[in-house]
Amino acid sequence: MNSISAQYNLKAILEKVSACVREETEAIRTSRRDFDIGASNARKERLLYELNRASRIVEPSKLDNECLDCLRSLKRDLFANAKLIQAHMSAVQEVADTMIDVLRNEGVDGTYSMQQFGAGG
Repeated sequence: MNSISAQYNLKAILEKVSACVREETEAIRTSRRDFDIGASNARKERLLYELNRASRIVEPSKLDNECLDCLRSLKRDLFANAKLIQAHMSAVQEVADTMIDVLRNEGVDGTYSMQQFGAGG
């Protein structure tokens, strides 16, 4: 494969990875219920495998501007995705912490105690 076709192939894969990441980001942002995260992860895994193979053929120092632009775009898409996932995980952690606090406080009202459970009574 010559350098031009290798870069064209690399650029096409980079665009597919970016599109996949953007789709996932939008699905998370809008809480899309029909989004299949498992299928998305499988698609990303397959695309990253293709990207790894394609990137071995092209020397990084010889990447043209289009490939470099695609890399920059992918970097931005990944950053936005990671930021959104981090925010989502923080929100989930806050909800979990609140639920734990509520359960702890419910246990202090005197209705049941850990000693009662432990003593069988």
